[in-house]
Amino acid sequence: RQMLTILQAWPKHENVQGQIVKRIINGLEARLLLTTHKNGSFLNHRDMLLIYSYDRFWAIDAIAAENERNQIERVIASAAVRLPLAAGLQRQQIGSFGASLVVGPKVLEIKRKETPNDSLILSNEMASTSLGAGALVVVEVSYKEDSPELEPEVGMAAVGGLLNLLSDGAGVKLTGKLRDSFPIDIDGTEGWHLVLDVTAASKTIQGDFVMLRAGKRWWTAFVMTDPGREDSRLARAQVLNTIRVGP
Repeated sequence: RQMLTILQAWPKHENVQGQIVKRIINGLEARLLLTTHKNGSFLNHRDMLLIYSYDRFWAIDAIAAENERNQIERVIASAAVRLPLAAGLQRQQIGSFGASLVVGPKVLEIKRKETPNDSLILSNEMASTSLGAGALVVVEVSYKEDSPELEPEVGMAAVGGLLNLLSDGAGVKLTGKLRDSFPIDIDGTEGWHLVLDVTAASKTIQGDFVMLRAGKRWWTAFVMTDPGREDSRLARAQVLNTIRVGP
């Protein structure tokens, strides 16, 4: 929104119209600002892709006339990010889906449960850890038939189950309310990102639920963050910005 305000005040940019689209670029959160403006009698397009990392962001700023609009689209579509791992971090795959994320010096303990008597689910794998003032829970479920479609309603039902599980461990009731949702694509795998307000007693924190699907497997990562603490926000970025699918 700040960049849109800046462009609206840009010299020779008249009648600036814009919209903001949420994206994931190689696992990193991103926002695509799509704008048009008049420059004299010409209609121009100016698009800006902002890609966010732990402590910085990158901006790809492109401008073109109406008849060159497709060139901007090619530039934006070609954006890719590959960051080296910092010292003490390592990438860990959880489940057979092929999804992985960056964890601390110690790998997460994975608990696998076979459910042969279940009519729908074949097995599930779960790993969890604390993230300073927050928490991370990663779950992969293998279904006997095709896994559920990716929809916010299905994701919220899964979040409800995880919050009940976390409530039992914490000794306090956790409830979640959907704040926002948008489709994502991580390394060619489609998914959804749900953003929630998670309430525990009188305190409200942020919850991010990422769900991915392929065939019979359903993979999710749930991060809870205390927005008031920098270490918690950085831990959130470490998880959400490093999810990968494939080698």
